[in-house]
Amino acid sequence: MPVPDRRDPWDAIRDQVSAIEVRARTQLREQFAGDFRSAFRGRGLEFSDIRAYLPGDDVRFIDWNVTARRGEPFVKQFVEEREQTVFLLLDVSGSESFGTVGRSVRDYATEVAGLLGFAAALSNDRVGGAAFSDDLEYTLPARKGTRHVLRLLHDLLSLEPRGRGTNLQGALEYTSRLLRRGSVIFLISDFANSPGDDWDAALRRLGFQHDVVALVVHDPHEADLPAGGLISLRDSEADVSVVVETATAAQRLRSQSEARLADLPRRLRAARVDYAILPTDEPYLRTLTALFRRRTRRQ
Repeated sequence: MPVPDRRDPWDAIRDQVSAIEVRARTQLREQFAGDFRSAFRGRGLEFSDIRAYLPGDDVRFIDWNVTARRGEPFVKQFVEEREQTVFLLLDVSGSESFGTVGRSVRDYATEVAGLLGFAAALSNDRVGGAAFSDDLEYTLPARKGTRHVLRLLHDLLSLEPRGRGTNLQGALEYTSRLLRRGSVIFLISDFANSPGDDWDAALRRLGFQHDVVALVVHDPHEADLPAGGLISLRDSEADVSVVVETATAAQRLRSQSEARLADLPRRLRAARVDYAILPTDEPYLRTLTALFRRRTRRQ
């Protein structure tokens, strides 16, 4: 007679959170944390002190009021304002539930969000997040600390979205209203947006206010279908099923998938945001590290 499973239903969520934390801490010890800090330098310079002018000092920093009072040149000193807000904006629409490599696009995206959250906490930054489908599903205000990142991960993994569609434009506009200028925003989505969702302009406006990085998470086998015969396909966002001939449907799905992924870099560059493509069958660390190092060289 089988033994009934009396585990707390939250145990699986806690196990997932712990596993993500362990992997993130391992990766953060292997240089990623340094690349993250270098790529995101904070909001700017904060006044620190005044000292006597020395040959070679930048004349733009001369404090003319103090110089006039004391009769000799003095310059302002500044320190980098390191502390900043890192905000993780995660797509949890129906298409994110798809997966062919042992885990869904959403699980992969959540793990990426966890790594970024722990990296930010290690840099003493505030971390917050939001999840969206065709409506806002969840928001957590930004705070400091690893425990806050653990709470964010737990909430994201246990979230059961009410909606199935995608309103990326609405999510971007909400984030713009929510955050003060100068935050670092990671937009993590498969960008399989619903028809009529004109997100390009909203993303560009958000990029004027904040440092935005778009991470395109996709399953490279999303268009693969078994060979021959009829098959029932369900649209995970519209929640409708249709019976189609396999070869014809596979060709159409592959064409749509390839066209979306081919066009995304152009749209993201036009919005003037940094981006990376993260296939779910490949490790994400190398791609993220390369992205952050490119940002560091550009600064």
